[in-house]
Amino acid sequence: MIETYMSSAGDDVVLMPTGPLTNIAMAMVLEPKIVQRISEVILMRGGHEIGNVTPAAEFNILADPEAARVVLSSGHPRLTMVPLDATHRVLITCRVMPKTLTRIAIGLILF
Repeated sequence: MIETYMSSAGDDVVLMPTGPLTNIAMAMVLEPKIVQRISEVILMRGGHEIGNVTPAAEFNILADPEAARVVLSSGHPRLTMVPLDATHRVLITCRVMPKTLTRIAIGLILF
């Protein structure tokens, strides 16, 4: 991971981890300059009203809270954390629904 990000110009790398932050935190500890090479970090972490492990805990944070601390306190200027709740409530209009269902169906066929 370090080699990949350090060899990039950095402006085209958006990091969107889908699991615990263990590897990312380790990369930041081993090579602190990696933070500057990642243009943006977008995390689905935590929860506002609900958790998915306990009523208050979200799995990716609970699995490695120290790694979460390292990443969240890395000083990255473009770090966005989206709570778990946001993935549970997505509003879609009747106008958009047919296009969305078609894209999902095509995606399932291609996958």
